[in-house]
Amino acid sequence: MRTCAIKQSKGYIPAFHGKEVECVCEKHGVSRVMHLDGSTKPPECPVCMQEREEQEKREKSEALRAQKLTAMGIRDRYLNASFINYIPQNEKAVQYLHDLYELAKNPRDTFVLLYGKSGTGKSHLASAAVMLNKGIYTTWEFLDMEIRSTFNSFAAKKTEYELITHYCTIPFLVIDEVEKGKNEDAKMRYLSLLCRERHERKRPLWLAGNCNYEWVKTILDSSVIDRLTEKGKSFNFFWESYRPKLREAEAI
Repeated sequence: MRTCAIKQSKGYIPAFHGKEVECVCEKHGVSRVMHLDGSTKPPECPVCMQEREEQEKREKSEALRAQKLTAMGIRDRYLNASFINYIPQNEKAVQYLHDLYELAKNPRDTFVLLYGKSGTGKSHLASAAVMLNKGIYTTWEFLDMEIRSTFNSFAAKKTEYELITHYCTIPFLVIDEVEKGKNEDAKMRYLSLLCRERHERKRPLWLAGNCNYEWVKTILDSSVIDRLTEKGKSFNFFWESYRPKLREAEAI
């Protein structure tokens, strides 16, 4: 029988008694482990214990990561989105992937517009850009609700000025689904303001939506369109949605 004593700064604590026994694991085979006298628990495989601890660490790390991304506005569907796992559907999409990755790595004060058909990967790439830059992702409808919430002077946490200033100054901002919502006048006013202010403050802004360029020109004022033409980059995701292909793959 073996006994162990643990040394402390002021001497030793009493030894605990145990013996070395065989532990048979279906996964890892036979190992020798110390088993305390009087313990009612069977000896446990040390490799299984280590694997469980590592799994718990991974799960905790992933939970913290998801919490941080959620605070950045990333939706659950895109928590694992990246430029690496985006699957281009054609040669133009391959070129867009390369160009957008370069813009995300070195965003500077660029105005980026992603428009076109639904299900073509705009939100995936926009989310990946936000994660790369530790920025903020939102949609126009959520931004609109957040702005309108400032109108209640008793319950509002921020004034309208404070909220708009926040969105004008954060390092990296994506506003997705710009075609959604009903208040077109407010949309034009606020989106144009954000575009102009972020341009003047040298802050990158990415807009994305399931729309065409003609519609974009009706929702942004002429000065913003001029800036987009002069210094911005626009990407037309004109191909068909890849979602039916995903559903077909899942059904196999």
